[in-house]
Amino acid sequence: LGDVLVIPAGGSRHPADEASVRERQHYIQMQGRKLFPFAVRSMEDSLRRALEQAGLTPDQLELVIVHQANLRILDAVRERLGMPAERVPVNIDRYGNTSSASIPVLLDELVRAGRIKPGDAIGFSAFGGGATWGSSVMRWTMARVDPKSAHASTAGAEHAAGAAAGRTGA
Repeated sequence: LGDVLVIPAGGSRHPADEASVRERQHYIQMQGRKLFPFAVRSMEDSLRRALEQAGLTPDQLELVIVHQANLRILDAVRERLGMPAERVPVNIDRYGNTSSASIPVLLDELVRAGRIKPGDAIGFSAFGGGATWGSSVMRWTMARVDPKSAHASTAGAEHAAGAAAGRTGA
């Protein structure tokens, strides 16, 4: 299934050349109909394994921060976990898919907004190119934002369980 979300050229296996650039082989190519069910199932399963390793259940999570790939995937993962919408925040409507930055960007927004508090258990789950995925669960230990400089002055998380059953199709 590693061929459903790939960049076929431009790397060490197939360096960019005139033909690959002309054929747009150095851009992401996705087979969305094949990717959707696999992405949803992989993220749900890996998050459930991370929760099991942490000794938690979905209802014990304050928030689940999911890679902001598309709203359909986010909603499907949320529904399969049985979580209410307010506990699976979304920012894809404002920024689109920011790739590997989507979880950190959303985490930063939530900390700044005061939605994450010390002691909160937070689940994370992502899916990406080459059919890779992974999830983790953390307990947030502190969150303070310096309003004058508008950046986190001290923030931290205690790792509860992670990289649960992350896989690669490569």
